[in-house]
Order: sequence, then C-alpha cells, then structure tokens
Amino acid sequence: MKLELKDVMKLASIIDMVGSAYTNGRYVRLDVTTTQKELADWACETTGVAKVVRKKVPDGRKPQWRWRLNHRDAYEIAKQVREYLNVKGDKVDRIINHYEQER
Repeated sequence: MKLELKDVMKLASIIDMVGSAYTNGRYVRLDVTTTQKELADWACETTGVAKVVRKKVPDGRKPQWRWRLNHRDAYEIAKQVREYLNVKGDKVDRIINHYEQER
C-alpha cells in the first residue's frame, strides 16, 4: 500500500492532530479518532486498510469515528508517514522499531 506523497503528508498531519500510536510489545495500534466521519473515511479509503467504526461516547456528546490499524498495517503506514510527523513521531517510532527489531 504505497501512498502518494500528498496523501502521506495529509495523513501525517491528521495523525499528529487526532491520531494515536501504541505498542506494548504485544499489541501494535495506530488510529485516528475524530468527530468528522469524512476524515476517518478518507484515511480508510486512501490507504485501503482497516475500516471506520463508530466509537461509543456518553450521551450528549458528539458522535466519534475511529479508523484503526493493527500490527503490520500500522507498521506499513507508520513507515510512510514518519518523516512528516511533528508531534507523534516518537510514538510512531516505537511501532517501527517493534517490527524492525524482529529482523
């Protein structure tokens, strides 16, 4: 899933703003959670991986949507966006290092 540069840069900025990256040695996850469903849909359609699901929120709150990648999919996207991240770079590095240490 090689992305075009413009899409990589846009995805990196979205991850910096509303994304999260997580690994604990066993689980690897990269996700975007937003109240703008179009944003999550764009990430899903552009990368061609994962799916968008509605996140449970307390009554009275805006609906939230999550695009979540796990394991190798998270690693493949992390490698492409890392260069363009400003805020979440260190967390995405953990995902990349998790898989590159296996080699």
